[in-house]
Parts: sequence; C-alpha cells; structure tokens
Amino acid sequence: MPLSPTTSTRLTPSDPAPPPQGYDGTSPFPSDGPAPPRSGSDRLYVTVTAAIVVLPFVALGLAGRLLWGSLVHPTDIVLALVLCTITGLGVTVGFHRGLTHGG
Repeated sequence: MPLSPTTSTRLTPSDPAPPPQGYDGTSPFPSDGPAPPRSGSDRLYVTVTAAIVVLPFVALGLAGRLLWGSLVHPTDIVLALVLCTITGLGVTVGFHRGLTHGG
C-alpha cells in the first residue's frame, strides 16, 4: 500500500500578543495609582472580617483579667505557652514532612 506524501501545515503567529501593561512581576506592588474607594459592601466585609479576627483575642484577654487569681494563675499561663509551643512545632514539622517529603 503506497503512502501518500503529507504536507505539514504550520501556523505561525504573524503578530505575537503584546505584554500586559500593568504589573510586570519585578516590582513589589503594581503601580496602578491609588486604590479605588471601597463601596458599602466592601466596608462591611472588612469590618466583619476584622471583628472575627480581633474579638476572640479581646475576649480571651478580658476573661483572663476577670478570672485572674480565682481560676487563672501564673502556672496556667506558663503551661498554656509551653503546650502551644509544642503543638505549633509539631504542626510545623508535620506540614514540612508532608509537603517536602511527600508523606
């Protein structure tokens, strides 16, 4: 069975796409000028997020202040700091092992 010669059709772009004009990837921040003003829903979103992040720490500090001497003692604070440090190091080592060494 004879093989017919095939012609390859190569498409070459006549005009490559121009690079984007905004962020070039080398400067630390895009130079677009001042940020646009936030709308009402954006302000609400930022406010709720800030409250979710800040309020638990405020509540913990207030509870510690109110319970100091009756339920919370210096030994409790030292024990909490030591155990949180051990837990944080364990999580860090676990993530390193899982991500770097593949399990």
